[in-house]
Amino acid sequence: MGVPKALLRYGHHSGLEQALRCLADAGVQRCVVVLGAEADRVVSTHGDALAQPGVSVEIHRAWSRGRSSSLKAGLRRLAPEIAGVVLHTVDHPLVQASTVQSLIETWAAGSSALLVPTHSGRRGHPIVIDRCLFGEILALGDDEPLHDVVNRDAARVQEVALADPGVLVNVNTPEDHAQALETLRGNGATPTAEG
Repeated sequence: MGVPKALLRYGHHSGLEQALRCLADAGVQRCVVVLGAEADRVVSTHGDALAQPGVSVEIHRAWSRGRSSSLKAGLRRLAPEIAGVVLHTVDHPLVQASTVQSLIETWAAGSSALLVPTHSGRRGHPIVIDRCLFGEILALGDDEPLHDVVNRDAARVQEVALADPGVLVNVNTPEDHAQALETLRGNGATPTAEG
């Protein structure tokens, strides 16, 4: 991408700022930001955003071991006192706060261990994970994908159909980023160039 995904620009905000704003607007009171590659650069450019009340930073220097290693670092930082987590990544920048609220409310009212948002029949992000799955996630190998836990028992996974197409927007390439910016333009935002 040429720049850490956390620093990609979406309108007036970076991917990291978008994620933090989404969670705050949804009423999430405690947030652990796990930073891996170029963590120092992200911290130096986003000190104010990372210093907000309720936000803490976990610098995960061993990020190259695999994606699950970063998730496990965040869980260790939060556990054991929490009942569940919203896993929201910076490469899903168009998720609406109302989506996160709906997922949390559905999780709080139900008995499912894992909630996955869907749009037009396709699964997306962010997901909500109940603490009953923390042990299984922490037991994953650092490069074993989270979907190994998700797919282990379909009975404990609840799909939540939502009107938010942002749950499907996953920015992994410059083309994905350009498409996300185009979507923001269509929604009335004024995207800026990255950097």
